[in-house]
Amino acid sequence: MNMAKIGGKPLPVFEFNARVAEEENKIVKSKVYFSTEGEMYKQGDEGAELIDPKTLDGEYVRNVHQLRATVDPAKDEALATYLNSPDAKVAFQWEVEWSAPESEEVNKTRSPVYVTDNKTIASAGLAREIPAGGK
Repeated sequence: MNMAKIGGKPLPVFEFNARVAEEENKIVKSKVYFSTEGEMYKQGDEGAELIDPKTLDGEYVRNVHQLRATVDPAKDEALATYLNSPDAKVAFQWEVEWSAPESEEVNKTRSPVYVTDNKTIASAGLAREIPAGGK
């Protein structure tokens, strides 16, 4: 899982992205939840949970098995400005809705919580997973 600056001026476009092994399943919908302020996550009964998350719609790009959610400064200038700052810190997680090949039933799966900062965003490095009970 990573988040990267992917070019542009005066503010770059940012992207949350993750690889997905969908195998024979069909990805129906995806979204990313993220927190950028204060204590961004806490430890819950089943691992880390985001505090007061905001949501971005995701898209699944089948040919590269990747989930993507774009932060376009034309649509969300405040978030793009924050992500471009040297103090940027983000906690995020993906939610994927999927169905099995011979089924109409839609299932939801959430990823663990990941954190990243300006240095990692600028280098397109991998975000750090928050383990259950960890910081």
